Amino acid sequence: MSTPPSWAMPLAWACLAVALPLRAQAPRLTADEVEALHALDGDKETGPQPIMHLVDEPETQDWRVGVKLLGASPRQDFKDMDNRFGFGGAVFVENAINDGWQVQSYLSFISFPQVANTTFRGASVLSLSANSAALGVDVHYHLPVRGLEKFYVLGGLMGTRYEFSAILSSNQLNADLQAVGGTVTTKYRTPFQLGTAVGMGFDLDRTFSLGVRYTYISIDDITYATLETGLSLKF
Repeated sequence: MSTPPSWAMPLAWACLAVALPLRAQAPRLTADEVEALHALDGDKETGPQPIMHLVDEPETQDWRVGVKLLGASPRQDFKDMDNRFGFGGAVFVENAINDGWQVQSYLSFISFPQVANTTFRGASVLSLSANSAALGVDVHYHLPVRGLEKFYVLGGLMGTRYEFSAILSSNQLNADLQAVGGTVTTKYRTPFQLGTAVGMGFDLDRTFSLGVRYTYISIDDITYATLETGLSLKF
C-alpha cells in the first residue's frame, strides 16, 4: 500500500478549515422553501408546480371592527303605528371563528320620522315618532358553493327597546265652562325585550358588504317587526 504524499494531509486540513465556516454561514432553507423547490421539479403526471410558499399570503384577520348605515321599514303592528322609513347606524365587532362562520356583535340605533293621525297602543294620536336601540349578536355563514362564497345567511338574537313620543289632543273646560282645545305630549319606553333576526348578505370585498335583516320582537302583545337594509364598512 502506497503512502500518501507528505503535502496531502495539510491540504485536506486546510480545505476542511475553509469549508466549515462557509457551511456555517450558508442560509438554511425552511420547510416551506424545501417543499416549494420540490414542487418545481413536479412529477411525471402533473408536471412542474408553481411556487406557492415563497409568496407571503395575506393573514386572515380574526377580529375586525366596523360601522354600518341602516335603513328600516316597520312591519306588522309597528307599521300600523308608524309607517315611515327609518334611518340609523350601528357599530360592530366581528370575529371569524372558522371557515365560513363569523360572529358579529353590534349596538344599533334607528330613528323613525314623525307620522300624523295614527294610533298608539289602541288610542288615536295627532302625531307619533319612534326610536329604537338594540344590542345583539348575529351569526353569519358563507355559502360553501363555488361562485357563491361571498353570499351569507344570518340568524341572531338581540335585546331591543323602543321609545315613542306621541302628541294627543286635549279638551279642557275653563272657568266659564267653555271648551279649550290643546295638545299633550307623552313619552313611552318599552322594556328591553329579547327578539330574533334572520337575513342574508353579500360581501362586495374585504371592506364593504350589503345585508338585509328581518327583526321580530313582541312586547305587551304588540309585534314590533322591521325589515332592515344595511351597508357595512369594516376596518
